[in-house]
Amino acid sequence: MSAKVRLETSIDVRYPAAMERGHHELRATPATSEAQRPQRTSLLVEPPAWTASHLDHWGTRVTAVEVPGTHQALAVTSTAVLDVHRRAAPLPGGGWDVVRAAGQGPAAEHLAPHPASPVPPAPADLVASSRAMLFDGAAPDDVALAVCALVRSRVTWDGAGPPVGPVLDPWGAAAAAAVRAWRCGAGDAGDLAHLAIGALRAVGVPARAVVGFAHPDPGGAGLARGHAATAGRHAWVEWFSGGWYGFDVARGEAAGDLHVALGHGRAVADVPLLRGVAGSGGPPGSPAAPVVDVTAVMTRLG
Repeated sequence: MSAKVRLETSIDVRYPAAMERGHHELRATPATSEAQRPQRTSLLVEPPAWTASHLDHWGTRVTAVEVPGTHQALAVTSTAVLDVHRRAAPLPGGGWDVVRAAGQGPAAEHLAPHPASPVPPAPADLVASSRAMLFDGAAPDDVALAVCALVRSRVTWDGAGPPVGPVLDPWGAAAAAAVRAWRCGAGDAGDLAHLAIGALRAVGVPARAVVGFAHPDPGGAGLARGHAATAGRHAWVEWFSGGWYGFDVARGEAAGDLHVALGHGRAVADVPLLRGVAGSGGPPGSPAAPVVDVTAVMTRLG
């Protein structure tokens, strides 16, 4: 099963005062992978700006935007038409030998502890419960599914996606938010993904965060061709067991055809939708900080 999807993302930035110049990084173009193939993409920026793009360390498309003149607002529209075929992907099915070998190679940075992985360990009781799942004969995929189910049984998704802001969220803040979610029993999609990632790494399964947008009703209205809906910013987890497999911990289901990924990394903070600096901006929440509004509309074309 697959879907042809159109995703239009609008990012509106309003500054409290006129900025003489601005430099931003955008990660707003859907990623190219085995699970999704963009056919057409465009990026419009107002006021007119100099742009250049490159792939970051994890393969996410980054567009640098330089606004040379005085401005008090920035408007970005990213449009993409892509083919997505996640739903047909089976569990990779690799054994522990495959997982251990991957942990010695490129997937090493998606294990913990590792100096290149800033996501701290999961709460001790979550780790203990996850390790108890390593009974004889339990395959990596079985353990991963059980860990995700455990996180979801303890933490209720509040319906929100990871926060958006022009300044990269510090690792410590994201980790603290995930721990709070575990303790209080509620959190956003990024919190649930981080908890699952920490627990999976603790049992030896490489895991990474995926950030993008997801249709609000993929099994209902999302099945209708031509249906357009506001898609929420979202985060899910991928684990490696012979191949990367995506699972939406917040919704308790495999990432499907109406999950559109912008990129992946060690944690959600590796895929900021917008980050950068402007003439006299301030940190998020301060009087000098810009206001950022993000709206995404997903339409199933086929």
